Amino acid sequence: MAQSKHTPQEYIKNAFKPQVGALCSSAAAQICRKNNLSFTEMIQPFCRLGSDVFYKDFSGQIVTVHNLEITVQDVNFQPINQTLARKLLNASVSHASEPRSHQIRINEYVLNVPNTAPWFEEWRDTFLQMQYPSDHEFTKHYLSCFFIMSSSDNLNDTINELNQLLKVNQNEKPKYIPKWFFQEVLKYYVIIHDNFDGDSANVSKELEYLKETYGVSNCFLLRMNSRPPGQINEQLPDPWSQFLTSKIKYPVKNNVVDSSVITHVKESLQESDKIENRLPYHPLSPDTDDKTVSDGNTSDEQDSTIVHGCCLSPEDVEQIKLLIHEFCTRALVPYVERKINQLQQVFVNKSLTSSTFLSDPRKWFKSTKPSKSNTATDVFIYKPDSPELLMRKLGDLCFMFGNYSGAMQAYSYSRNDFLRDGALLYYAGAVEMYILSAFLASEPPRKVFRDMEESIRTYLDTCKIYIFQNATVCN
Repeated sequence: MAQSKHTPQEYIKNAFKPQVGALCSSAAAQICRKNNLSFTEMIQPFCRLGSDVFYKDFSGQIVTVHNLEITVQDVNFQPINQTLARKLLNASVSHASEPRSHQIRINEYVLNVPNTAPWFEEWRDTFLQMQYPSDHEFTKHYLSCFFIMSSSDNLNDTINELNQLLKVNQNEKPKYIPKWFFQEVLKYYVIIHDNFDGDSANVSKELEYLKETYGVSNCFLLRMNSRPPGQINEQLPDPWSQFLTSKIKYPVKNNVVDSSVITHVKESLQESDKIENRLPYHPLSPDTDDKTVSDGNTSDEQDSTIVHGCCLSPEDVEQIKLLIHEFCTRALVPYVERKINQLQQVFVNKSLTSSTFLSDPRKWFKSTKPSKSNTATDVFIYKPDSPELLMRKLGDLCFMFGNYSGAMQAYSYSRNDFLRDGALLYYAGAVEMYILSAFLASEPPRKVFRDMEESIRTYLDTCKIYIFQNATVCN
C-alpha cells in the first residue's frame, strides 16, 4: 500500500486548497527576481497559516479553519496537454525509489512482497499537480487575485492595466483558463518596496492612498530586499528549493504584464518525441497511452550555484509571512464568509420551496434549464447563475473552508438536481465531493462505498472524455 507523511484527512485538504491568482507589474517582478524567484515562488513556502481562523455560517455557528493553506498561481498559467502529461506520469513512476519488501512462503515458492508502493505515491502527487480547472466543479477556480505593484510604479496606471488584463481573462469563453469562482473577484493590492534601491519618500503616502481607495483590509506594503546583493556573510535557510525541485513547469499565455515571470515546460512535445526511453508498463497506464517518455525529470534541474532569497533578510521573510496572514484573515476569510452566507440564502430558499408546485423554477424560467453541448458525450452546460451551480459552489466553498456538514448538505441537493437533469458529469463530481465531506466530517453515511463506486463508474463509463482529469481523483 502507499504511505504518506500526512494523514488521509490532511492529504485531502492539501489537494483542495483555495486558489488565488496573481498579476505582477514589470517593476515588481524585477524586484522579486533579485532573489532568483518570481512573486508566486517567493511566497509559496509561507502560504500556510500557523494559527486557526474563524468565520460564521448562515445560522450563526462559528466554523474553525485549522492552519488554512492557499495556493497562489500566475493568472496566465496554462495546463500542459494530455500527451505530455501522460509522459510525465510515466516518468514519475520510472523514477520512483525501490520499495522495501518482505518474504513470504507459499508452498515451495518464496515471494518478495513490497511493503509500500512508492511508484503510486509519485504518480498520485504528479497527477494532482497537473489537475486543471473544469466547468463542473469549482475547487480549482480562483477566488481572489493579488495585484502586485512596485513603489516606483505609477499606481493608477498600473492598477488600470492590471484591471484591464483581469477583465480580459474573465470575459474569455468558459472553456478557457483561467476560471474564476465568482464574477466579483476579491482584489488584494500589494506594493513591493525595495529597501536597498527604492525611494522611501512617498511609500507611506502611496499605501494610504490605496487604503482610502480600496479599503484598509485590501492593501499591504511589502518591504523586502534589505540585504545588499552579493552579501554572503549571513547564511539563511533556503525554504524555496524543496518547492522548486518538485514543481512542474507550466507554459503561460503571452498577454502578461511582465514576461520575466513566465516559466516554460522544460522540453516541448517535439523535443520530447526525439529522445525517448522505453519504460516498463505500469498498472495506471491506459492501454492507449504512449509508453515512452523524454529523458529527464518532471521539473527543471536546479543549478546548484543559484541562491534563492539572496537579498532577503530574516525581517523580510517575516514580512512575507505577515502578508499571507493579513490577506487570509482580513480579506479572504471575510470575503468567503459573505459569499457562503449569500449562497446559503439560496439554499434556504430552495429548501422552503421544495414542497410546492414552484419547487422547480426551470419549469417557468427557461434561462436556468441546462442545454446539451456539442460534444459527443452526455454533458450538460448550466448557466453560471443557475441554482444548481450556485448550490455546487456553496458546497465547494464550505468544503475548502472546513464546514464539512454544510458541504454535505449542499452536495446532497446538487447531486439530486444533476441526476434529475441527466447531467452525469456534474452528478459524479457532486457524489465524489459528498463522500469526501462525509469522511472529513467523521460522519460517513450508510452506503458511502456504494456512492463512491457509483461516482467512479460514472466517470469511467459515461463521461469517458473526462477520464484523465476526473476518474482517478476518486481513488
